[in-house]
This record gives sequence, structure tokens and C-alpha cells, in this order.
Amino acid sequence: MIDLEINGAVLEGIDLIIFDKDGTLFQLYPYWSRMALLRGRCICRALEEGASAARPRPACIQPGPGLAEWIALQMGVDLAGGRINPRGPIGIESRQNIQALLKRRLMEKGYAADLDVIRKAFRQADTYFSREERIAESHVPVAGMTGFLMSLKGRCRCAMLSHDTTKKLELSARSQGIAECFQMYLGGDRSAFPKPHPWGAQEIMARLGARPERTAFLGDSINDLKCGRDAGCGHVVAVLSEISDIEEIGALADVAVRDYREIKVQRSVIC
Repeated sequence: MIDLEINGAVLEGIDLIIFDKDGTLFQLYPYWSRMALLRGRCICRALEEGASAARPRPACIQPGPGLAEWIALQMGVDLAGGRINPRGPIGIESRQNIQALLKRRLMEKGYAADLDVIRKAFRQADTYFSREERIAESHVPVAGMTGFLMSLKGRCRCAMLSHDTTKKLELSARSQGIAECFQMYLGGDRSAFPKPHPWGAQEIMARLGARPERTAFLGDSINDLKCGRDAGCGHVVAVLSEISDIEEIGALADVAVRDYREIKVQRSVIC
């Protein structure tokens, strides 16, 4: 059991820390810029194949240069500006919600894109990033993250909760050499309800036998923090990223940090 000292505040008696992944453990843009563009290209390829197999579409709505970048932008990744939209949906919304959004936006532009096409494109992008070396080169840890996790080994249990697939969470941790720091991974494919619903955090605590008052939840989005707060976690910590809403975070988090170098791990005096 540990205490965490953060900017003068001491969070006491922590036996489990639940981490969000993107924006909390790893910087958002390096990974999601690649993933969003690849998803966009896979969708474009499917639209082109559909157009060639059916009646030709008007030239004004044929897939072409720039469409993949436009699709990435709808997901909240501005490739031209090199930034993530603080309103998401990437980093905030579930995979299912993003897919439904893309279907609506594409249909508004005249594309016959159904959910099956979009889901298949997402799976194709997942397959590309299923190799550890590709994950490793696209994941950039939040400053101090690796050292912080290593300092918890044998002293505090850790779990990862994310909209991403459980397999991807495990692969991300393995690619960075931090897999041994986690006792559980829970992805969107195994969650009954996505964040901000507290189900994921409650499920982790139940399966690891952790008491809510001795659990800390770390996340960068409002949905993360609501999840931790509504699950009854004793401590809720914001790790600020591009999508963090400072005003709303102030009402939900006990404390906020820019990176893990601001956190000191201490042995707890609570029995």
C-alpha cells in the first residue's frame, strides 16, 4: 500500500491504481494520428471497391486525395495542424460512437458507407497495429510514466481501463516494457458499458478484490474522471492532455498533474 504526494497534497492508503491509456499513459497525437489516417485510408479503399462493383458515383463524391485526411479530422485528428481536437471524439468517445459518427458524416457527403464497411476498416487498421514493433514506434509515454510505474511494482497493484481493445492494451504495455506492472487490462471489447459509466472501474475493483476507498483512478478526459468518481474511487487524479477540460476537471479531480514527475510515491502508514 502506498501514499501519493502530488503538489503538496497527500493521497493516502492506495492499494490499486486504475489508469486510462491514451492521454494518461501515452501521448495522444503520435499514436492516434497514425491510427486515424490508416482507418481513413481503409474506409476510402472500401468505398472505392464499392463504387467499382456498383453503378459509378458522381465525380464530386468519388473517394480521392484528401478524403482519408477528412475522415481522420471527423475523428478529431487534425493532421494538417498536428493536433487532437479537445472535444474528441478520439480520446473521449467509445469505438462504437466514433463509427456511428463517421457513418453519419460520410452519408451527409453522399457516400454509401454502412457500419459494416466502417467496422471492417477499423479491424483492418487494428490488424496493422497488432505487431509489437508498430505499437512501440507509435507510442510515446507521458513524461515520467515508465519510472512511476516501475516504482509501484510490488507496492501497489495497477490496472488499465480503455475504450481500446483488451488485446491492444496488453500489446501497448508489452511494447513499452511495462506489462509486468499491470495485474489487469479491461478494454472496450470486454466492457458492458463504456466510460463515463462506472462499470469498468467497478469490475476491475471487484475482480482484484480492491476496496473503492483504497483505489485511485487516473485519467485525462472528463469521461475518465466521471467513471472513477461514480465508481466510488477514493482518489481521482487528472493527468492533463490535449483533451483535458481544465474547468470541468477542477470539479471532478482531487488533483491534476502535467506528467508523472510531479508525483512522489511513499510508503503508506495506513494499515
